[in-house]
Amino acid sequence: MRWLKYAVSIAAVVLLGIGGSYFIFQEEDNLIEIKKNVFDPGSKKAYLLSVEGEVTDLSNTFEVKKDDGTIITNNREGIISFQNTESVKRTIEQQTLYVPKGGEYELLLSDGSTVYLNSETQLIFPSSFEGETRQVELSGEAYFKVKKDAKPFIIKTSGLAIEVLGTSFNVNAYKSNSFINATLVEGSIQIRLPDNPEAILLKPENNLSLDKTTQELSIHNVNTNIYTAWVKGEFVFRNQSLRDIFSQLERWYDFVIIYRNPDIENMRFTGSAEKAKPLDFLLNQIQTVTDIKYKNEGDKIILYR
Repeated sequence: MRWLKYAVSIAAVVLLGIGGSYFIFQEEDNLIEIKKNVFDPGSKKAYLLSVEGEVTDLSNTFEVKKDDGTIITNNREGIISFQNTESVKRTIEQQTLYVPKGGEYELLLSDGSTVYLNSETQLIFPSSFEGETRQVELSGEAYFKVKKDAKPFIIKTSGLAIEVLGTSFNVNAYKSNSFINATLVEGSIQIRLPDNPEAILLKPENNLSLDKTTQELSIHNVNTNIYTAWVKGEFVFRNQSLRDIFSQLERWYDFVIIYRNPDIENMRFTGSAEKAKPLDFLLNQIQTVTDIKYKNEGDKIILYR
């Protein structure tokens, strides 16, 4: 395990993880430059950020026992876990798991709950849950499998809070999106808005959408597989605009989309593909059934007619 220390803020460290087509790492005073092919799919990668300013690159496997008895383990399958082994008085440490563009990762929390984090996602969580609630903060997209417990599990986002006891659901709360979506697979969850004391109860197959600008809410029954396909290694699109489709592809393949013809981004498509496929596989499928063409310039994909 390499523990890298930087005298910078967490926000600045995050920029290190999302910086374009070239990644430059400092290791033992040697610069290593890694060129990324824009067509390559994403992979298991993430960074663990501590409150002390320690940054851990999770591309390496390790096991560390902290002073409070917490064991942090990271394995080759892209799973990091926090396990409590001793009944001692703990100093609760806040951890931040950041998944950059072109990455995804799995987190096993100390209570046994599992969180799958999508590309360009950040989760803030304690190394151990103490007190009357289990609380985490999410920016981005994550799929939660919450272990049943008497303590409520609370996910805070920029626009709402989700409270559960034990269930499976997906939350899409990217800051760049105009909507926040919560999709319930099984169990039940309560949604709480900052200025509304009444909780909104979701049932399985319910999708709640919150417009961040107008604060308008809508709840619909949906096919949950469309919203959770990314966890299973798939893209599933159902009558979606190219704008919405490429907002997902940009995060996974880490590129920038440019529309030479503005009307292209409003075209709608239905289809599916494995996330392991290279980007040009999907682009060629679009090119086959439409008059849209593409070319790449560095980390940019340009669509035109």
